[in-house]
Amino acid sequence: MKEKLKKIWLTTEQVDRMLAIAKLESQRDYLMLLLMRYGLRVGEVVGTGSNLGRNRGIPGWTGLLGMRKEDLRQNGIWVKGKGYEAGIVWDTLYPLLDWVMSQVHIYATSVEGPKLFDISELQAERIVKKYARLAGVED
Repeated sequence: MKEKLKKIWLTTEQVDRMLAIAKLESQRDYLMLLLMRYGLRVGEVVGTGSNLGRNRGIPGWTGLLGMRKEDLRQNGIWVKGKGYEAGIVWDTLYPLLDWVMSQVHIYATSVEGPKLFDISELQAERIVKKYARLAGVED
């Protein structure tokens, strides 16, 4: 049986280094990391998809859609899944700083299709690990 790894919390300095590197490499990656920095989970940002074969042990669970252009508001993003409990998926307006929302709105104009980040949850996790490694964060 595979041993479950202990969660490691990043320091502010580590996150800042990751964001600085991502900002130089990819607007998509930078914004994805930035949204996660402010408390959004990978699945809430990019979606989990029902096609992954994971229902998280919850009957009727079909996965999160991820952020869509239609979810953007002036002062935040409507997030599906924040506070999931007992078979109920809440839609929550997740408030974000004005400068963050401004960057997200600008990015959204450059994206084709409804999703802001059209990548899988696994790809997003690999991107996070990539920037952590580049920033010198130990695995």
